[in-house]
Amino acid sequence: MVIDTKKILIISGSARKKGDGYKITQSFIEKLRGGNNFEWEYLYLNDYEIKGCIGCKVCIRKNEESCPLKDDLLNIVNRLNEADGFIFTSPVYSLAVTSQMKAFIDRTNYLLHRPTLIGKPTIVISTTDLAGTKGVIKYLRHIIITLGMRYTGGLGVKMGAYKNNETYKQKTEQKIEKLALAFKTSMDAGNQQRPFFRQALTFKGWQTRMAVTKDKNPYDYAYWSERGWMDADYFYPTTIKWPTKIITSLLKKRLTKVMKEGFIR
Repeated sequence: MVIDTKKILIISGSARKKGDGYKITQSFIEKLRGGNNFEWEYLYLNDYEIKGCIGCKVCIRKNEESCPLKDDLLNIVNRLNEADGFIFTSPVYSLAVTSQMKAFIDRTNYLLHRPTLIGKPTIVISTTDLAGTKGVIKYLRHIIITLGMRYTGGLGVKMGAYKNNETYKQKTEQKIEKLALAFKTSMDAGNQQRPFFRQALTFKGWQTRMAVTKDKNPYDYAYWSERGWMDADYFYPTTIKWPTKIITSLLKKRLTKVMKEGFIR
């Protein structure tokens, strides 16, 4: 019997390999390990050279290989494409993600335009002393959904309370267990699950953008057209709930007007 091993890539924005995020992630892995054939791999962004985006938009208007910044980014993206699921983890720095995580997201902006990670289950883990995890999780959730990935949930942990308050630690461990179950369920269901409302709405927004900017960004438009996405309800054949269809259709006209004002120059 051939066992199908699924690779989970943990994208860490921390400068410390054995920091707080690692501890929580390891707890998540332990709760998911029993009876599941997952292969875990850490990708520490701090180990790579990721130069700051200069906003030239060459990756969008031409292609990512034409980016004038030569560093490790494309090697990182290759590792992303090989994975079946993801954990994004970042401590809170100044109420936001770390500079390493932000540089990575800025430089992979072209993947928002031309997604390759569609349907892959993804969770977020964020750690802090006192506050800020909600903002980090919300931001990363938006990026994950726009990348076409399957956002499965997020967990914010106050590490001081986790280390010093047994009740808080027990509740956190329960949340980790619940998140692990949700992630396992999503991994077992595959990467063509029916999208939830925010996913369908985001798809429709980017579909509209491709139509509005097709002359300005022909490479993006061709990418979407070749995959049949310009006339589709979602990235892959699926059933969209009728209320979602109605709402996204009504919003399309408004989105077109707003985008023409914002993008056409």
